[in-house]
Amino acid sequence: MQEVSYKKISEKQKKFERANVTDDYFDEGKLVPKILQTLSTLLLNLSVLVPFVMTIWLVLYRWGWASRPLWNYREGYAYFTQGVSGFSLSAAVIAVILLGLNIYNKIKGKRDLDKESKIDYNRVNSKLELVEEQVASRFGRPEERQALKFVTIHEEDNIDQYEIEELFNENNVESYSWDEKIEWAGAEDY
Repeated sequence: MQEVSYKKISEKQKKFERANVTDDYFDEGKLVPKILQTLSTLLLNLSVLVPFVMTIWLVLYRWGWASRPLWNYREGYAYFTQGVSGFSLSAAVIAVILLGLNIYNKIKGKRDLDKESKIDYNRVNSKLELVEEQVASRFGRPEERQALKFVTIHEEDNIDQYEIEELFNENNVESYSWDEKIEWAGAEDY
């Protein structure tokens, strides 16, 4: 049985990740973005933390655990209690809805999985073997191909669009035709 090997990440993918995933904050020598990002993060955290601490302080004063209030606002405790109870109620409702959706999705998934055909690994492996034989006949064994750093493939050695499909048909291996795949994917522009 032949194992499927995963391709190495190409240089194009690495460049894309470097351009779109990395952050200037971690690059050497870029001091201005680091200072701006750090200051904005601190200010945003303080804008969340200060009202939270003030509200908790009011509750602690109301319960007698704080020595003096930050301000005299008697309705603050009632607003805080209403806010916490409203938040708790909405969190409970959202949790019940998500649990129901999760159960529904599992039931639907099992039903759909039973309807769909399962993967036939023997057929997949026979396809892999046929393709590997075809590629090996043109470009050499896998060890030889992997040992090469650079290779030039002539136009006549390229694999044609329908060649793999014809290879499967010659060896009585079921496959989709190229046109069926395009129609199935809903892509009319190919």
